[in-house]
Amino acid sequence: MAVMRRAVLVGIVAAALAGCAGKEPASGPVAEAKIDDFAGSWIGSSQEEVQRASAVIVEPRTDGGFRLFWRNVQAGDGADGLEFRERELAFQPSTRPNFWTATVPADRAYATASLSGPTLTVEVVGATKEGKVERQLYRRTLVDTTHLKLAYTREVAGQPASTIEAEFIRKPA
Repeated sequence: MAVMRRAVLVGIVAAALAGCAGKEPASGPVAEAKIDDFAGSWIGSSQEEVQRASAVIVEPRTDGGFRLFWRNVQAGDGADGLEFRERELAFQPSTRPNFWTATVPADRAYATASLSGPTLTVEVVGATKEGKVERQLYRRTLVDTTHLKLAYTREVAGQPASTIEAEFIRKPA
């Protein structure tokens, strides 16, 4: 199992780094995006102190909502030295244009998504194990049809706790 998980990490990191490193966007910036513009599979990585590899899948639905799934892998405390995290949210359209709400797991209070210009912002609010309010913001900005940038911030009790910047490329269909 540990060998397989390591092989998965190596594959994800290699693909993410090969795809993101040194590549310039294919076209100009996206001015106004629709949720369909985010559709598909994206792979990426961050170049932070702790390197992370990520995969994101955006699946628009016919009712105007969308499914968002993401998985991260980084160095961790597990037996194989890796830490995997994943989350999936299903967003339903609201009466407001470019605004969605999601049914959330029991450890979260709410999740919303909004689209403004080229940026899809997902906000997830919940509580830490210590009972403090935790707010996570994922700002995914389309650079062009094949490149996406993530700016992630996490706050605990209103105080900055962590930030991550990552670049993603769209996985060819």
